[in-house]
Amino acid sequence: MEKIIQPDFKLIFEGKDITKDIKPYILQITYTDNSTQLDTLEIILDNTSKIFTTSSFPTPDLHIKLYIKDLKSEEFIYCGDFKRGTLRRKLYLVSLNATSVVKKQSIKTTKKNRAFKNTNLKQIVSQIAVENSLVPIIKTNEEVNIKEILQQN
Repeated sequence: MEKIIQPDFKLIFEGKDITKDIKPYILQITYTDNSTQLDTLEIILDNTSKIFTTSSFPTPDLHIKLYIKDLKSEEFIYCGDFKRGTLRRKLYLVSLNATSVVKKQSIKTTKKNRAFKNTNLKQIVSQIAVENSLVPIIKTNEEVNIKEILQQN
């Protein structure tokens, strides 16, 4: 008989692991990892017992961290830090929506002197982003060709 795989997660609210307390009420967790916009998290809870009220999730800027268990390695993978958005109560359900917290990242301050030759703007932006562990976002469809440009610091 095949082993039934049970997904697992951890939820941290304001630095406190609430997984064991909230797990019996979780009906659904939806995490969306977006590449060009903020990640989203939706948690739907069974509120048949009316245990959850608006004061259960008091502030709109409540910080939530989500970890999902990798089924192969059995290690928990950090999905991100989220800030509570809307909170809806409908009959016997509570729906909590959150969006990822934008972490300010800066480009490394290592000085570089180099030339980019026979390339385009999109390739330069992508290369610099990858070097700094950032995701390149280019909001133009126009191909900007560059014969030569120097980076001097």
